[in-house]
Amino acid sequence: LALMAEEAGDYAEAAKQVQDSAALSEDAALSLRLSYYLTQAGRLKEAVAVLEKGHAHWPANEEVAYFLGLGLDDLKLPAKGAAMMEKVLKLKPGHRDALFQLGAMREKMGDLKAAEAAFRYLLKRQPNDAAALNYLGYSLADRGQRLEEALALVERAAALDPESGAYMDSVGWTLFKL
Repeated sequence: LALMAEEAGDYAEAAKQVQDSAALSEDAALSLRLSYYLTQAGRLKEAVAVLEKGHAHWPANEEVAYFLGLGLDDLKLPAKGAAMMEKVLKLKPGHRDALFQLGAMREKMGDLKAAEAAFRYLLKRQPNDAAALNYLGYSLADRGQRLEEALALVERAAALDPESGAYMDSVGWTLFKL
């Protein structure tokens, strides 16, 4: 019934169906689905509460922890979100998306040194990650720091994905800053 409601775009009803499921307390994937439905229904705080409960029940589930971290960041709690991404990385070292989000959250918190460390670690593992190259390069350029290096980073991102307007914008912004 939840899937039928989802197909109809009725996320509140889909959430209700999952909430009424006896399997909810036994299945981490259902907690993730419920959180998704609640988010789509515009009930972000409830969605995060579901993930917090899920994380307490399944502390070793990196997917629940990852989406909880994203939810906390969406609630404008980047420090809590970053702490959750660090938990994800303890559960699954090298988790690409957790590394990226950790860097982004640290940058939002104004801790460029920690953000840079996360992006550099990610790029050491995946040197052609265009999104990470662009994020790090743009972050440096936007602050007027190490502009030549920033330009090299965003130009690599643009070369890897020449159709990306965002990467071309980063190149232009960095050139402007130079």
